Amino acid sequence: MINEVQKVQKTETKLLMTEEYGVIYQQPTPSETKKLFFYVMPRYGPNLQYLYHKASNKMSTQTVLTMGIQVLRQLETIHNAGYIYNDLKLDNLLANYDFDLQEFKNKTKDNAAESLKDTQINLIDFGFASKYWDHKTQTHVKQESLDFFRGNLQFASYEALQFMTTSRRDDLKSLLYMMIFLINGGFNEGIDNTITDQLESMQQISRTKKQHDGKTVTNAANIRCLREFANEIFSYGFTSKPNYDLLEQKLREAGNINGKNAKNTFE
Repeated sequence: MINEVQKVQKTETKLLMTEEYGVIYQQPTPSETKKLFFYVMPRYGPNLQYLYHKASNKMSTQTVLTMGIQVLRQLETIHNAGYIYNDLKLDNLLANYDFDLQEFKNKTKDNAAESLKDTQINLIDFGFASKYWDHKTQTHVKQESLDFFRGNLQFASYEALQFMTTSRRDDLKSLLYMMIFLINGGFNEGIDNTITDQLESMQQISRTKKQHDGKTVTNAANIRCLREFANEIFSYGFTSKPNYDLLEQKLREAGNINGKNAKNTFE
């Protein structure tokens, strides 16, 4: 996630790539001088999808919970701005640029998976973000039927798969599904991974998620630690304001995580 976006005004005509920020300022000749506005953004490391596969699709429960706390707090910041993220997936979660990928590759499979516990995670790509709060009227948007699906099939909520307007609870359900996926090493119950047709796959996933509540979604022994977290999320209505402190507390209790080692990228 971008910690700070700086709007910079320079007299220049050309931008060059740099290793740290992606762009630099090149001094133009007097005849070329003109105003140009551009954004300077941090550069990040590999995404979680890549690291997950390099760790042989294996992550410890505590690693997943620690990452989950980071993502929870980043979603809170987005929600506080009046937006829903809508596109939580492993490709959109990046490690810091200083992440030592070579050292990670040299570790054994078990050590590689465990080392991810201390990785700072950054949320990127806001192309699917949508407003849930009207700042002019100070009201929550109404839940309506949409003509399109916005998000990721694997981690989307049942409501999103039904082409309904999403709210804060849908981002949190996506976080829950993502953590279940990482702990399990994939989805098993009710999901046929051999289906290639996207519409058929969406319908099958939707039928499975329609049956979910906090208990059924965490029925497997290895993900039962998420039950209290799941119960809280599934208790939320469309306009409910999530209790992020309580949700973080439930994740910390699930993994015996103490202190503030699960940092908020936005701070």
